[in-house]
Amino acid sequence: MDPDAKSDDRGLIDGFLDAAWLQAGLSTNTIRSYRSDLIHFIRYLADRSKSLKDVSRDDLRDYLDPVSYT
Repeated sequence: MDPDAKSDDRGLIDGFLDAAWLQAGLSTNTIRSYRSDLIHFIRYLADRSKSLKDVSRDDLRDYLDPVSYT
């Protein structure tokens, strides 16, 4: 996991990916891609002094399309 990511966020990501792998049988490459995307998102949040537990709908909108929602 990424050392820049907050400990709580890393735990949430690990738990989600473990469940996705066990329940959905996702491939290693898919899990790796999900992890990469989620790490990028938590870095984005960290720049805004937030964690995954603090995410709002607006945070997601801004992250996914920063030009349309600013």
